[in-house]
Amino acid sequence: MVFFGSIMMILFWGTIIGLIVWGARAATSREQRLEGASSPPSGKRASDIVKECYARAEIDRDEFDRIMNALEYHPPPTKVHV
Repeated sequence: MVFFGSIMMILFWGTIIGLIVWGARAATSREQRLEGASSPPSGKRASDIVKECYARAEIDRDEFDRIMNALEYHPPPTKVHV
């Protein structure tokens, strides 16, 4: 009878630990899926993609300006060497 009680205790705690691990993995994978949905698969920003299209002459200057304005692009300040 003592042997049966030991097995039941191991099964009980194994189930509890398993549920905690399962819940943590489910929460982590959901967060990663949500983060991945907001960025393009290549990891590039939209402005970088538009610059590449312009460099390959896939779009003209007017289209480039229109898209960059739509993205509210503000170029970083240029570095001044003193």
